[in-house]
Amino acid sequence: MSWSKRDQYIIAVIAFLIPFGIRLLPYLIVLLGLSWLFTGGIKRTVEYFLYSKKRNRILLFLPILFYFFHLLSLLVTENLRIGAFDIQVKLSFILIPLFFTGMPEDSIDLDKVLNSFLAGTIIASILCYFIATWNSLGLDSGRIIFNVHPDVYFWENFFLYDRFSAFHHPSYFAMFILFAIGTGFYYLQSDKNNIFGNRFIVISIFFLSLTLFLLSSRAGFLVWLVLIVTFGLIHIHKRASESYKLAFPFVILLGFFSFLIINGNRYNTVIEDLKVYKNYAQENTQSSTGTRMVLWEESVRIIKRNFFFGVGQGDIKMELFRQAKKQGYLQIIEKNLNIHNQFLETFIGLGIGGIILLVLMLFWPILRLRGKYLKLFVYFIIIVSLNLIFESMFNRLAGVFFFTFFYCLLTLVMNQQLSSRLEK
Repeated sequence: MSWSKRDQYIIAVIAFLIPFGIRLLPYLIVLLGLSWLFTGGIKRTVEYFLYSKKRNRILLFLPILFYFFHLLSLLVTENLRIGAFDIQVKLSFILIPLFFTGMPEDSIDLDKVLNSFLAGTIIASILCYFIATWNSLGLDSGRIIFNVHPDVYFWENFFLYDRFSAFHHPSYFAMFILFAIGTGFYYLQSDKNNIFGNRFIVISIFFLSLTLFLLSSRAGFLVWLVLIVTFGLIHIHKRASESYKLAFPFVILLGFFSFLIINGNRYNTVIEDLKVYKNYAQENTQSSTGTRMVLWEESVRIIKRNFFFGVGQGDIKMELFRQAKKQGYLQIIEKNLNIHNQFLETFIGLGIGGIILLVLMLFWPILRLRGKYLKLFVYFIIIVSLNLIFESMFNRLAGVFFFTFFYCLLTLVMNQQLSSRLEK
């Protein structure tokens, strides 16, 4: 088997394994690195960035530049140990672009990678149901009983939130499920290479939406609604002959899950928190929504004092805790909270240059690239951007790797296709 085909299979396996956790992924990245080292990948990478005529190669250089900004931030940070650990977590920002640009041109079959990710997400979701069912089973006087509530933490539920999400934190698993749903929307176009069939895709979207609801991620609910609306705006109005076929299942989906969300405790809690937010005292800011809003307010104060250069990646929490102590929000320190907003966290750590780079990395490719994968890339950016508002997704390897893996794949393939059309 040629190395290019081996790279393709490794990438497909990585995409399949992302929903199952990250323990195996470093070993597969090492395989990609060995291929890059010993099969001419270094030369191809240098040629891609320095000598090729591809118009948008700067887009794949942005993650590398973003990583170097984090390296430079160590010069101003006081806590080098935390800063060095953060640099390790974010290694994917530099490794993935280097490895992918070092592969032979047109050797990546992106549809196969997307098929693999969709299959992996569905199987991981099914396993979550099996694990939750297994945890709910027990014996009492020789009889099998089914109890969804843990014995000690009886207010929790094996089929909800972190008890249900067996492989990742619910926020990260919800993000993966949302991209799988976005991939399903992409495959519903008749001209795409879909090995599953449209009927299976529609059923999968319903199933994954139900799984998303059980994960109880409020950011996931919001992104799901935006995806449904975006799908309608992009596709349904362009396909008059198929509009009724496409619209019917999604109108039902939108109505059903909107009803569940509006009547769910998580949604109602947010509404109540927002109503009473201005009356929060320092000692009673206990809800996650109220705490987030306090975190964001204090983050803005830190940004104003460190606008240009930031405080350094290693000092973000230290500066946040110092500000929280000054304002009397001691529960932020006691719970060891982060900012829960990647945009604010990047601004605090890297300053104005870092936040500009992050915004460019997210939105510039939408303006520069064209091709059949552009709509899928729009879904991807919507999913990632909205999640970055509510979580510091780049603080964990799962978030960093997921973003860089699909960002680089989609950008690289679309740029190759665009360059090929222009050369013709």
